[in-house]
Amino acid sequence: MSLFELFFAVPFPRWAGRDGGRPERSGVRPGALGMVMKLGWSFYKHAAEPRKDTGVQCNLAKSDAPHWAATEWLLQGNHDTAAWRAALANTLGDKRCRYVCIFNWESIRSNTAALDAVTSLVTSDEPR
Repeated sequence: MSLFELFFAVPFPRWAGRDGGRPERSGVRPGALGMVMKLGWSFYKHAAEPRKDTGVQCNLAKSDAPHWAATEWLLQGNHDTAAWRAALANTLGDKRCRYVCIFNWESIRSNTAALDAVTSLVTSDEPR
């Protein structure tokens, strides 16, 4: 029995873990549907528009999980505040997305555009 099979043989509560398997590489797995874990994926290529990540969208469509997270998210490249704000809003715009973790924070720690976008988003009264 593989470690993966062993993990799914144990009845963990859904909140006890996260599966971020990439469906285009590994196929659809029970964990990737949130049947046994919280859903969470990495967004680098599709950070600006997570809806373009067809693998994630396929799993979300098949899942009954109430929430999911962008557990690793980073808008790569040189972008202005509006682009950062739009990318964050696009990610959080999915009604089930509850969490975005900006991965490699040290790489944007002094990026004024990114910091302004984050500040703008968290202090805004606009619905997200």
